[in-house]
Amino acid sequence: MGFPAAALLVACGDSIVTDVGGTNAGDKDSVISPQPSAVASITLLPASDTLVVWETLLARALVRDAEGNLIDTALSWSSSDTSVMKPLPRGYSLDSTRANGLVPKNSGNVTISAAAGDVVATIDLTAVEWRLVPHPGIRYLLDVWGIDADDVWAVGWDCFPNCLLHWDGATWDSIPGTGGSLYGVSTVLLEVE
Repeated sequence: MGFPAAALLVACGDSIVTDVGGTNAGDKDSVISPQPSAVASITLLPASDTLVVWETLLARALVRDAEGNLIDTALSWSSSDTSVMKPLPRGYSLDSTRANGLVPKNSGNVTISAAAGDVVATIDLTAVEWRLVPHPGIRYLLDVWGIDADDVWAVGWDCFPNCLLHWDGATWDSIPGTGGSLYGVSTVLLEVE
């Protein structure tokens, strides 16, 4: 008369090893499957930002286990106000991180959350609308570049030899003495210590 087989499960690192005993004493141990690492922390990048309505922000989630290793696991994404922004519910895998393309539909403040079980991280976002500002008075505007709402540069072709203008958030100012021909404008952000 045989006895029912008894199964012993032993967790070994990232795998489960089984030992099936009973009537077949010669059975070998076998590995069932790797176990996913438990999520210990989620860091969302950027932590906060300001976007113009319909501008896209790629939010990245760094998901780590208890040892600090990056792990790729599905996250549940949500919004505190779906009338402002609604993330893809599951996001997608990007390299060894999780990501979500966030696009505000309306202006307002919103908190985007990414969760794996009880572990949650958030991004605080502000979505703003484009607004009309006074025309700089140049008939042929060649290029415009802005760093912020009160730091915008423009190049025009209405005055001789050229026009370089700066918007300070209230008015356009002409920058004299630029010389030569300007056809475009660009900026480089430098961090000064």
